Amino acid sequence: MSTLPQLDLFTVKAVTLVTVLVVSLSTLLACKINRPGAGMGHFAMGLLAICAGSVIVMSRLVIPGYAIMIAGNVLMIGGMLSVAHGI
Repeated sequence: MSTLPQLDLFTVKAVTLVTVLVVSLSTLLACKINRPGAGMGHFAMGLLAICAGSVIVMSRLVIPGYAIMIAGNVLMIGGMLSVAHGI
């Protein structure tokens, strides 16, 4: 019986980040090509802010300090509010 390789948290977060980036770019492209629905721009920009915040939070591994952590969290929370406003 073979065992499956274990996934670490960094890999899961990186794959989730790529998925959210693809969804946000697809939504932004749909907003630009088609007649945008109410809140579609807020939704796409919120997802992009969540992606940017996630990248900044992941960069804490190489950039020390509290400012990088606060900036990432502010972007992620702002993105969540923008997504909620877009819905």
